[in-house]
Amino acid sequence: SLNANRQRLILLNVPFNQSVTRGLAVDLAPTRVNCIIPGAVDTPMWDAMPAEGKQAIFKHYEDKLLTGKVGLPEEIAEGYLYLMKG
Repeated sequence: SLNANRQRLILLNVPFNQSVTRGLAVDLAPTRVNCIIPGAVDTPMWDAMPAEGKQAIFKHYEDKLLTGKVGLPEEIAEGYLYLMKG
């Protein structure tokens, strides 16, 4: 499905983003370089999935996450704002 393909694409980008961030940190030192990789976030991307499936996936993530919950876009935005101010 389109939603599954979108999720795969996002997951494939995580190692790329980490690698690029590491390379930029080396090249731009002493300037600080940060990367936010939020993991599971409750966004409209999940709305294409049936409610039962979404709940099951979120439960799976929540059982494994240290916070015990799936993130919200507002929480991710706070991380970006914190880094932009610092």
